Amino acid sequence: MMNQRIAVIGILTAATLLPASGAAQSYPAKPIKIVVPFAPGGVDITARLLQPKMQEDLGQPIVIENRPGAGGVTGSVAVSKSPPDGYTLLMTASGTLISTPLLATKPAFDPINDFSPITVVFQAVSTLVVNAALPVNSVKELVDYARRNPGKVGFASPGIGTNQHMDGEVFKVIANLDIFHVPYKGFGPLIQDLVAGHVQLSFVTYANIRPQLSSGKVKIIAVGDAKRYHSLPDTPTIAETLPAYQRVPGWSGALLGPPGLPKAISTRLHSAALKAINTPEVRAKLDEGGSLVMGITPDEFTALLKTDLERVGKIIKSLGIKVDES
Repeated sequence: MMNQRIAVIGILTAATLLPASGAAQSYPAKPIKIVVPFAPGGVDITARLLQPKMQEDLGQPIVIENRPGAGGVTGSVAVSKSPPDGYTLLMTASGTLISTPLLATKPAFDPINDFSPITVVFQAVSTLVVNAALPVNSVKELVDYARRNPGKVGFASPGIGTNQHMDGEVFKVIANLDIFHVPYKGFGPLIQDLVAGHVQLSFVTYANIRPQLSSGKVKIIAVGDAKRYHSLPDTPTIAETLPAYQRVPGWSGALLGPPGLPKAISTRLHSAALKAINTPEVRAKLDEGGSLVMGITPDEFTALLKTDLERVGKIIKSLGIKVDES
């Protein structure tokens, strides 16, 4: 009798597992939607770069849907509340998942519990750029100049609480400088004023500043990442002069699903994304855009989220950074 009960329980348990495993095995059986929570021209470029190769591998169409609003929150929340079946995904950047919830008084979502990480496509190369009129050509010369001119050097960022703002604040603290922050509303006006000399320096991505380098009006004096960038082999890192410096996370092309996404589906999606990332034409485009390819696994992405949330949280708290949420 006992053996019969055990057998029945085993059958019932197996039966409850069949739908989930069956769904994973047949996935995908219909088109997949990737929500980009920003207007066209940013993260969606990465989504559309991977789209053809992922479609080819998965055997189903992939639709890219731009759903901007509230700095990436609107589209992110929509995906977090979608069924965990792998047919509605999110592609975003580190700012939305790290800085945005950390800076909000009442976060609209929990980056760890409200999503299922799949992979991250790349980390944008960070550069320390100065207007050419500033008489410095290295981090040491910049530090010396700023110390000789306390309160007279300003660093620009695309807005309060952005990665570039925090990079500047970290630099300021580590180098023990009296420099001030000049916030802009986006990269466009920031780059324009940096080139014109209305602001002296900024921590911007290589992709953002590269088109302006040929003008001779701006110059890169250092790379913000842990290692030198292969396209700028003679440009040292900030940490070569200030060993304690570590940039704020600047990864993008972060692919996630709603919470509870079956592991088999997240593994399948990671495999398709990784194949797309590693095709020669995609890697060439990413390299051209000043990107350090990542392609990390779901587990690695989860660990990265936790580490970066903790580190950036400490930075925000120690610097007392606040944003206007009105």
